[in-house]
Amino acid sequence: MVDPLAILQQRRLEEIGLYLRHLRQERCLSLRQMAQHAQIPLDYLKALEAGDLSQLPAAAELRATIQRYGNALGLWGQDLALTFPTELRPHRP
Repeated sequence: MVDPLAILQQRRLEEIGLYLRHLRQERCLSLRQMAQHAQIPLDYLKALEAGDLSQLPAAAELRATIQRYGNALGLWGQDLALTFPTELRPHRP
């Protein structure tokens, strides 16, 4: 059975990863430099930018990673992290 939350998380992670990669490259920073600056394991950054949910920690820790990455790029990391869903919200008309 397909998990709707997992699908939603995958799609959003891909969007976030592309956005963060674009900003990092715009600032001419390598993944290695970003990993050191944000204090995030290099493998996590690679997976995050690639949208590879299978190589990343559980949702709560992943949100913290997104927040640290965003902060390191000068964004409001918490706001970005909160866009990563951790639960499905009921649809209301």
